[in-house]
Amino acid sequence: MKSVMIIISSSMQLTPRQAYTFDVIFKTFLGLDWFFEMTANENVQIRLRGENGHIDLPKNDLLFDKDESMGISNFGYWNANEMRGSAQLIDQAMPVIFSGTKSAFVQTNGYIRLPIDILGVTFFMLSRIEESWDQPTDAYGRFPAKSAIADRLGFLHRPIVDEYIEILRSAMQWLWPVLKIKTLRNSSVEVTCDVDRPISVEQRLPDLLQNMGRDVIRAGNVKNAIMRGIRFTKARLRGMSEDQYLTNIRTIMMLNEHFGNRVTFYFMTGSHHPLDGDCWIDHPAVRTVLREIDSRDHNIGLHPSYLTTQEPSLLDQEAQKLRQILEVENIQKPLIACRQHYLRWKAAKTPLALQKAGFKIDATLGFPEKPGFRCGTAKHFPLYDLQSEQSLQLVEAPLHFMDSSILGASYQNMGLSGAAFNL
Repeated sequence: MKSVMIIISSSMQLTPRQAYTFDVIFKTFLGLDWFFEMTANENVQIRLRGENGHIDLPKNDLLFDKDESMGISNFGYWNANEMRGSAQLIDQAMPVIFSGTKSAFVQTNGYIRLPIDILGVTFFMLSRIEESWDQPTDAYGRFPAKSAIADRLGFLHRPIVDEYIEILRSAMQWLWPVLKIKTLRNSSVEVTCDVDRPISVEQRLPDLLQNMGRDVIRAGNVKNAIMRGIRFTKARLRGMSEDQYLTNIRTIMMLNEHFGNRVTFYFMTGSHHPLDGDCWIDHPAVRTVLREIDSRDHNIGLHPSYLTTQEPSLLDQEAQKLRQILEVENIQKPLIACRQHYLRWKAAKTPLALQKAGFKIDATLGFPEKPGFRCGTAKHFPLYDLQSEQSLQLVEAPLHFMDSSILGASYQNMGLSGAAFNL
């Protein structure tokens, strides 16, 4: 039986960026094989082998000619109601990036011209290339949401890549009704928890005294200092097994089991910076919780420490330490997932470093200060290394919603309000 094959043609030679983009759109998201051929086409032409008709897409400099910061002067909207088909979108007013409204929409028997730059925007959003350009960072060295084109132009709340590909799917199925494409709308909930500190009390007496001093001198909170001392004393007398943080981990498991969710807990194994937590990873009570997480069929991942984005050797050390612990505790599931501490990410460095450290899944790419779609998609996708210009085996499981982004005073500061629950 002849396999379904999408033929993609353009006047430019196939580059790694193009191959990555075609692979993500057609193979990963739509489940279709594709083949590229050079022609004299001014645009990018999409055809189905053995069928008449074609689709024209704009050709983007980011993929076909140049590597430079893309301007947003051509930004506009396209009314997707113009297109006949079955596209299911969040809003019919589709943001049009880079190609602007220069290309008019056309739909006739055997031909569709789409005015949206599906290829360029997909690569732009998934590769996070805008974060590799000379951009301001926040106090923690992170690319802030306010600098992202998605936030500046008001579509961070939309999975723009998914919507663009949904329009392409609809166009293809309208043009070629015989084409069978896998659905894009399967949904699931993935719950994760970053365990900066699995135990609430300080590991050492000097740490306790330092923190009590901070409570009194900096915050003027004598009560908090006293409670900190009481917790420390109780923990030493009764042991750590009933510590509030460990109890919280068990509560998270229990609640999610009720709803059929499997949780991934990201544990730290290194502390090299004041913003790293007391990981307590060698404490017997923490080892017990690790075994319990595994026995209840939840997952364990690594929460690489603050400096690992700058020092890959630390990442290797921390990953190796957690793998050794899992082996000692007879936990058979391999360590394949991670999320960077403070969501620190360097687009041109971090993906390859994580892959070299043996990880297969990363869950870092969300903005800490607000919910939304940093990568423009709700789906898992392979990452791209901007330094070596190659597609990676490392898969991104993007982060869309974080409790502290909504509830925390440092970010949205909504607390347990109705507005927070309506998000």
